[in-house]
Amino acid sequence: MAVYVEADRLMLDVSLFLTEQGVTWLQEQDRIKSRLVVSAAFSEALPTLPDDVLLRFADRDQRDFLSYAREVLPRALEGVERFSYREIRSLPRTHERVRRRLLENETVEGEVLADEFVYLVTQSWLLAKTRRMLDELKRAGVRVRE
Repeated sequence: MAVYVEADRLMLDVSLFLTEQGVTWLQEQDRIKSRLVVSAAFSEALPTLPDDVLLRFADRDQRDFLSYAREVLPRALEGVERFSYREIRSLPRTHERVRRRLLENETVEGEVLADEFVYLVTQSWLLAKTRRMLDELKRAGVRVRE
């Protein structure tokens, strides 16, 4: 049985980090960084992810911004909690099925989405700039209410 918690933390989808406004906002959040959460898979893979993979999380017009984001994000993310789907050992069967679907391609993208989905269903808050995360969850079989 999974335990659902009202968290005082807010998970930020990686789409926010791949915009100038998102990076600037994050750099200005020293007071609340301890209440922010990011995908552990994204944080670990950021230095080596090819641009075409990063662009799957961002708007296409952000291509020129990626090298700057890759340079400043590690420092900007200092103090932000990392969350991995692996931290939650037991999920309800329907959530476990979605988690498996997100991971079935064995890609960093799937791991990031699994981190975000499991956080969403166990901790309850997620903020994104693009609809990509919700669209992927729908494809994996989640009923999304916006």
